Amino acid sequence: MLKSRKRSDLSIRDFLFNRLKAGKPWLSKHQDLLPSFALIAVLLLIGLVIVRDYGPSWDELSVQGYAQQSFAAYGNFLRTGSLLDFGDGVLKYYGPAYMMVCELIARTLNSIGIGWIVSQWHIAIFLSFLLSVLSIYFLARRWLKWWSAFGVTLLFATQPLLWGHAFINPKDIPFMAFFLTTVTVGFEMVDRSVLAIDPSPISVFKGILRSFSRPPVLLAAFFLGFTTSIRVFGPFAGLIVVLYGMIRSWKGMLKVLPAYFTIALAVSILTWPYLWENPLLNFIQSVRIMSDFPWNGLVLFRGAVLHPAELPRYFYPLLMSLQLTEPLVILSIVGFLLSIYIMIAAKKFEPFSLIVVWFLVPLFAVIYLSHTWYNNFRQLLFLLPPVFLSAGLVLDQAFKYIKPTLVRILILAVLIAPGIYSSVKLHPYEYVYFNSFTGGVNGASRNYELDYWATSYRQAAFYLNQVAPPGAKIIVVGAEHIFGGFARPDLQVVSETEIDGDVGYDYAVISTADNDDKFTCTSGEVIYAIKVDNIPLTVIKSLNQPGQCP
Repeated sequence: MLKSRKRSDLSIRDFLFNRLKAGKPWLSKHQDLLPSFALIAVLLLIGLVIVRDYGPSWDELSVQGYAQQSFAAYGNFLRTGSLLDFGDGVLKYYGPAYMMVCELIARTLNSIGIGWIVSQWHIAIFLSFLLSVLSIYFLARRWLKWWSAFGVTLLFATQPLLWGHAFINPKDIPFMAFFLTTVTVGFEMVDRSVLAIDPSPISVFKGILRSFSRPPVLLAAFFLGFTTSIRVFGPFAGLIVVLYGMIRSWKGMLKVLPAYFTIALAVSILTWPYLWENPLLNFIQSVRIMSDFPWNGLVLFRGAVLHPAELPRYFYPLLMSLQLTEPLVILSIVGFLLSIYIMIAAKKFEPFSLIVVWFLVPLFAVIYLSHTWYNNFRQLLFLLPPVFLSAGLVLDQAFKYIKPTLVRILILAVLIAPGIYSSVKLHPYEYVYFNSFTGGVNGASRNYELDYWATSYRQAAFYLNQVAPPGAKIIVVGAEHIFGGFARPDLQVVSETEIDGDVGYDYAVISTADNDDKFTCTSGEVIYAIKVDNIPLTVIKSLNQPGQCP
């Protein structure tokens, strides 16, 4: 009776873990990791099922070419001893590290007959997103109790904006993932290696040498170097780690710095062939270009089509508040105020400091020092982790008073429900998500950019493949390379820059992202639209006479 009563007092979760951990000390020690790994497994399964639903994004073809060119640089150097010329394009200013990983994964999948080239790359990009999901849990767990940390992870994984980008964005999702992992692993390095170093002055040289052989330092340095070889702002992650280390033990951190930066530098140079000719000057040039990227397009913002220099300074903060789910926006604002209270009342500075250093400082720096703003805020996805941690502070406080497991589960379910519902409704265009603060996608339509990467052009090609007569002439405004990749071989595809006013065309494919469909081929009749939530992302117009699309 006594044993039976004790067993009944256990929660189902604890009972199962007690049954499993017999003879398994690692499981007993790390049982709280199992739900997070289970979440990763579920997300991976879902991703593999739906990956073929996503069309390629605007930059994917050029990124794939750059990855292949970077791979060729190694072979060229080994065969001839000469360096590859990367030409005048701007992609060389991006590090190709994860792009080459994507290419390697795509080649591996292709060799065993799995998927097609677009899906192969999308799988590789999605894997980096899963890395970010795991990293956000480990980072949150440093300051939050398990329920709050897992809640933060669920909120992160169910953001429609992130989920949509997780398949189609070969630049910003990998950078966000590895930036986050660099900080997470770097903090672990500080706790495991920096604080373990003998602080006495007589052991300075010995401490520096030993740092080169410490696994936490090697791993942290690798991620810093690899992240830098994805985008030049990677060293900022290293700066966050160094600041944390200096606060914890400045003497120990100084002994680790030579190994941390030397190994990171070596990894960056080895994985970024463009740097080989002149690492310092080429890196400085990359920083200069990426700090004010040469983009000359227009941006749809609050119903007006503007040049980036004309956008208001609240552009990024406003879009963040409109493209993240409502529970996250509200919780993060309350959480920031709570971090100030915790800093003052409990003398715990780390949560507030992390929000300021990782999110607020770089956000204000971008707002006041840069004028190249476009594609909503996709380039700033790497700044979002502190937003989730801020939300986690509120959960941590709430769960101090809310003890029943079922109630906690219901609370988390309510918080992630808007994201899951919107992701299902918008699939496979989740990245166009806008929350109810602006009326959802319906309210954002014609006011903000939706499918700015023209992923719906694949579906447009599928439609015209069915209805267009043989040899039909089709004008594609914008990403004609996406449409052309799926169009029938007999269809004649031209871009808007190749239009001949004396030639009659049959159809025009136009994205609504910048309201181009309102001003292009205006006399054409809309015969079909690729829609999400009843909002057109791309329209197809029928043309019947020359000169309709000047």
